[in-house]
This record gives sequence, structure tokens and C-alpha cells, in this order.
Amino acid sequence: MSNLYKFKKSKEKSSRNKIIYDQRVHQRKTLRAIGEKYNLTRERVRQIVQSQKNRYEELPKIPKLMQDLPLNTRLSLFLRRAKQTKTPIKKFISSWDIPTLLEWPSLGPTSVCLLYKILEEGGFDVQNLWTPRNRKNHDTFEHRGLRFRVRDFSQ
Repeated sequence: MSNLYKFKKSKEKSSRNKIIYDQRVHQRKTLRAIGEKYNLTRERVRQIVQSQKNRYEELPKIPKLMQDLPLNTRLSLFLRRAKQTKTPIKKFISSWDIPTLLEWPSLGPTSVCLLYKILEEGGFDVQNLWTPRNRKNHDTFEHRGLRFRVRDFSQ
């Protein structure tokens, strides 16, 4: 019976904390005014607001444009030169393939592999980068005398 009471009290406290957060952040009430209403110190109100902020506001942002990805300098420079920084990621994936990327002088297999992995870790379907655009072999390609396979990029 006492556990049920604690659970109910915990739910009440959780909803109270959400209300305190809303009053402080959205309604711009002072710490003192909120504290007096709920019989809390200013410091405790500040701690509650901070904990709620950590819980609700630090959700990961899903990148939508190529410039939103965490790229190294070489890949960022390529995007600027190719005028692809404002391109949506899905459109970039559908309009570029790995051999075309490797034709750019500043991009080598290591940079393309890094871009592939960043896109893959971001949850994007990167198999379209392997689309056999005018290629006979679907899972390999050659670049400057070196042969690359799909599995070289997807490990």
C-alpha cells in the first residue's frame, strides 16, 4: 500500500516539475514567485528547471541539409565547391554516387568512406550511393587503379 502511495506522489512530483519548468521558461516567472507558490527555495526551483531542461531540450537534432552533418574540413570544402551545402541529404544521396564523388580532386577513398559512414550512422539509406549508374559490376568499382567493394565502405 505504501509503494502505491509513493508511486502516486512521484507522478504528482513529475507533473509539478513540468509545470515549474513551463512557468520559468515559457511564462518567465521569477524563481522567488515559483518557489513561494510551491513552498520551495529559489535554488531548488533552479535545480528543477535545469533537470527538466536536460530531459526535454537536449533531444538530438536530425540533420536535414548536408551542412548540418559533422563533416571534416575536406568534406566541408568539397560541399562548398560543389555547391551542395544547402542540399537536402536525401537529394544528395539520390543524385551522387561514389565513383562521381571520387572524380573530385580533393576527395579520395578515405574521405568518401568517411562521408558514407557519417550518412550511414545518421540513419540514412546510403545504398543509393552504390546505384550502378552506367557500371557493369554492381558491387565494385575502380578508382586510380584500385578496386573497391561495397563492404570496404560499410564496415
